[in-house]
Amino acid sequence: MRTWSSHTQVQHLHFHEPSETLYVGLLAHHVPGAAQIWALQSDDIWQNVGMAGIPPIYHNVTAIAFLDDELYIGVANEDTGDMARVYRWIGPHWQAVAGDGQNGSWDRMYNGVYDMLGTDDALYVVTTGRDDYDGDVWRFDGVTWMQIGGDGLNGSWDEPHIKSVIAINEHEGDIVTGLLRQPATTPVSLIYLWDGMTWTALPDALEWSTATLANHLVSYRGELYVGVGGPADDGQQASVWRRGEHGWTDLGRPMEARAPPPGKWEWVYRLVPYDDGLAAAIAGYWESTDVAAAQIWLYDSSLLTRQD
Repeated sequence: MRTWSSHTQVQHLHFHEPSETLYVGLLAHHVPGAAQIWALQSDDIWQNVGMAGIPPIYHNVTAIAFLDDELYIGVANEDTGDMARVYRWIGPHWQAVAGDGQNGSWDRMYNGVYDMLGTDDALYVVTTGRDDYDGDVWRFDGVTWMQIGGDGLNGSWDEPHIKSVIAINEHEGDIVTGLLRQPATTPVSLIYLWDGMTWTALPDALEWSTATLANHLVSYRGELYVGVGGPADDGQQASVWRRGEHGWTDLGRPMEARAPPPGKWEWVYRLVPYDDGLAAAIAGYWESTDVAAAQIWLYDSSLLTRQD
């Protein structure tokens, strides 16, 4: 089976149920033109969708989503600003639909799109950058873009140290986002909810005082789960939490999970439903020779039962 061979990371996965196709976005750190998207259909054959129509300057395909059954991708360049673009597949090539002010979109120096969410009526995009106030949320109705979050819009965060919004998902009819804040003492909650009109900050758990990011959020059986993390030298380790009527509940770390060494980062990279429970994929900046940073934690249904 022929697949990719020179990439360092699978950046994004998206399963499109109507076509029974799994899409994969790929990354090669600091390698312009390395961004690729592949598709796996029911015949178990991988196909390189290709990047026709996209300049060969992007390091990674960061996000994949559908709106009105049309395929969209977000791209980024880790080293250069003004690289946040969204492309729509119109086969056999890609069409740019966001960036440089196109269709009312952004015209600023974001490094890239970090995540996307397609709903029944809109496409939501979150951005990342190296400049102050670069963590924003944009909404696309298929024709026009509008910024709805960041810079204090609609009651959202208005803080220079929010340079990235790194997660977006749906939960009980609302849009939920996870932020990256540096330093951890930045006076902004890690998680915000959008009800279509206004943003509401969800108060942090007390244990998140040294957490810097909520990298992934998932709505599972009517409950919101979030993975957080940060620098281990501040006492922060990757952890998984559930939001209930009385606040956040720590689901704990598996006993066999290895703790990060001092001075390194650890966070929950992805949360997905698995075998009547949740699976958490753990990532971190550990020593390059220490593979223990990559771990999978499993939470069975008994751990996910509400105890409020």
